[in-house]
Amino acid sequence: MRLREIVREGWANVTATLPTQFLVTLVGIVLIGGALGWSARAATDVSNEIARNDAEGGAILRVVALEPGGVDAMRCDAASGLAGVIGAGGVLHSDRVGIEGYGHESTSLVIVTPGLLRIAWREVVVRGAVASRLLSEQYGWNSGSLISLRHDSGRIDDIPLTGVAISSARVPALVSGVATPAPPTGGDRVRECLVESSYGSRRSVEEELLWWFGRSENVIVTPLIADSTDSREIMEGYRTTTGITWVPSIAAGLYGVLLVCELLVRRRDFAVYRALGVGRAGMATLVVTERLPALAVVTGGASSLALMTTATWSRLALDAVTLEIVQVVAVLVAGVVVQAVLAGSISIQRAMKSA
Repeated sequence: MRLREIVREGWANVTATLPTQFLVTLVGIVLIGGALGWSARAATDVSNEIARNDAEGGAILRVVALEPGGVDAMRCDAASGLAGVIGAGGVLHSDRVGIEGYGHESTSLVIVTPGLLRIAWREVVVRGAVASRLLSEQYGWNSGSLISLRHDSGRIDDIPLTGVAISSARVPALVSGVATPAPPTGGDRVRECLVESSYGSRRSVEEELLWWFGRSENVIVTPLIADSTDSREIMEGYRTTTGITWVPSIAAGLYGVLLVCELLVRRRDFAVYRALGVGRAGMATLVVTERLPALAVVTGGASSLALMTTATWSRLALDAVTLEIVQVVAVLVAGVVVQAVLAGSISIQRAMKSA
């Protein structure tokens, strides 16, 4: 059979099995389109939550001095008492220290003003040394553990932990290390003062901080966007629980079932085509001709269903659904290729036996 005849035969097979094609296509549109729409709504909800956190409240603000030397540590610590402020603090000093009993293992010992612990870990209510989640998981430390830290000078500090973090620190300097609070004294400076505002009070707190610090030093107040709220945790939870991971799996499962059924049910058809002299390339062309229309309809229909079922779209939703559609198309195209290769690899003898 010539190429043109094979294409016509494939199209004739599509029109001859329209009821079955319609049912399979409809199932694909409903399953994949519904999953895409749910994922878009979830992404929009996540975007709205992040926007509320970052734009209105619950934000961590950075107070930075315009002149060298940093910000007055005592004034930073006292900022915790301002209206709308949940906590305020900064890093007084940081050292790289060795961990006694663990060979050459080392970590950071960070001396902070007391209020910084409240900002870094919301669950921390203690006022003593706190180990980060990474350290507690790596070394099995818990509240009450006595750890020995060795300085470069040879001095060893025995530090009892009064708490361990159960979440990642929202302050970069405390993501991995041991934080020890110390009240600031006159003359102490911090490179930056971090201040967490309560929900809905970010703008008023910004103005208050400019007044509070501006009486004695020239500062600027900016949001710590990347770590200001639970935005990262919200995003991580979204990526692991939404369609970014399982929408393509639905497409793969659906086409996998179709592939197995086709190969089992159409053995006689394959035998006839091979007996008529259709080669491997011809069989592959036949399969592609039969499958491409359904693939296009499923992709377009699922995308349209997602658009119709989602009232509002965020940029995150558009990006997520676009990625998922690309993944779905890639899965379906890969399925067509596999089916075409399998159909083209059937020998005439095996096809005749199957018939």
